[in-house]
Amino acid sequence: MTDNFIIINYYIYIVLHNDIFYMIISSVVSYSRFQFFLFLLFINFFCSGSISSTGNIEIKADIFELDNNKNIVAASGNVVVTQYDVKVLGKHGRYNQKTQNVYLYDGVKIEKGDMTMTCEEVVAYGKEEKMDATGKVKFFLKDITGTAEKAEYDIKLKKIRLTGNPQVQKDKDTLSGNTIWIYLDTGKLITKGRARIILSESSVKK
Repeated sequence: MTDNFIIINYYIYIVLHNDIFYMIISSVVSYSRFQFFLFLLFINFFCSGSISSTGNIEIKADIFELDNNKNIVAASGNVVVTQYDVKVLGKHGRYNQKTQNVYLYDGVKIEKGDMTMTCEEVVAYGKEEKMDATGKVKFFLKDITGTAEKAEYDIKLKKIRLTGNPQVQKDKDTLSGNTIWIYLDTGKLITKGRARIILSESSVKK
């Protein structure tokens, strides 16, 4: 473990757990070098490149920049945000410790089970367990693929609402409309407003 690595972890712990830190350090400074080393290992265990909140959100990244006054954590480099079994990846992101909202941008990818979605940026509402993905959204789920400008993902209800010229293809059939809902459990598709479906020859013969 290098000195630089210890300092980085030490700083993260000070910002995230300010009150606890001062209570612990005051009881450690008078101890032996070995005991202080154990203290540093304790910090490293909790703060090595990741941040967790009470809302079951974990963030991993190469670099964290912390603003304790605004309760904002900026992350960059291989950012990975995990909530339950949903994982969001991107190059850059910001996390608000008060609202538990996460904003990721630049090469964003969302993964949950068999479902994968890519977009330019996403806002994840940690307390509400919802996500808004925008910009060149692409959706993949088994035999279903879709595109749109925006996707609203409700994690609890396991459904995705596509808007902004949405188009979904299932097998060889293509569905387009103003709004398309995709139910992840069943693969069911529902449209609202004027819609259009193109059935493949194989579907017509069935």
